[in-house]
Amino acid sequence: MIPAVSRTARSQSPHLRGRVMSVYFLVLLGGTPIGAPLVGLVSDALGARSLVLAGLVSAASALALPALVTARTRRLDRTKKPTTQANAPLTDTPGPALSGKAPTNRSTT
Repeated sequence: MIPAVSRTARSQSPHLRGRVMSVYFLVLLGGTPIGAPLVGLVSDALGARSLVLAGLVSAASALALPALVTARTRRLDRTKKPTTQANAPLTDTPGPALSGKAPTNRSTT
């Protein structure tokens, strides 16, 4: 939990960090008073085994979803075309920085 909190805090600009963290903790900790009675109602209606199965499915999806997103992102990164500067043909002549000649910015007017 600590890495998630620190990553969320560091990823925001300083003037919004307090607001973002308050919403983060509201959702994280404020979901318990709403979720607990809901889980109790579902458990009474469907039984404890269905809740264990639902927990197993949610845990498996929580583990699988980031792995799928990461794999897709890596696949997309490999299929990206290089930038146009990287597509420039290689030459044996050095550029201005290596040729010893300083670039000139003189106008002819």
